[in-house]
Amino acid sequence: MIKFEVKGDLRKAIAAATKSTEVRVEKELSVFALNTVRDAQRKVPVDEGALKNAIAYEIKKDGKGMEVLITAAKFYAPFVEFGTGRFAAEQVAKLPPDWQTYAATFKGSGGPGDFDDFVIKIMAWVKRKGVGATYNVATRRKNRQSKDELQSAAYAIALSIIRNGSPAKPFLWPAYRDNKKKLLDKLGVK
Repeated sequence: MIKFEVKGDLRKAIAAATKSTEVRVEKELSVFALNTVRDAQRKVPVDEGALKNAIAYEIKKDGKGMEVLITAAKFYAPFVEFGTGRFAAEQVAKLPPDWQTYAATFKGSGGPGDFDDFVIKIMAWVKRKGVGATYNVATRRKNRQSKDELQSAAYAIALSIIRNGSPAKPFLWPAYRDNKKKLLDKLGVK
């Protein structure tokens, strides 16, 4: 049996190299996370900007290593990312197995509230967008909609979403996928 012990300058050199590698990996993870968040924010559909502003990252370190946690902290984020109904099935089938498993955790969950709450949220959207509003040529403005008109339009949209689903608008997966390739290249991992 041959036995040797690392001492002195060699031990210090190994510790310095390990620390240097750790710092480099942490830097690259930070760049990856920042770029992924930025790209996801560019891709996410924006109405009022709540979902865009809810995309963030955190780097966690412990004695065993580092990890990056990228979140889109709105309850409806998965419905935007993966779609709903038949659209979700089509979108999720295109994802890698680990993302399919993650997407499946949202299947059947409608988020907080009931149908009436859903209609109320859509009413606010209908009002902001002027959906179903008539246009006054003389004033060059949309006519004000009554509460009944807003509710009627919102109800029809809500029923359509429940019956048909809503298309996926992926933002986090493409941002992650593209930046993961860059990270692995920079770290020399194949």
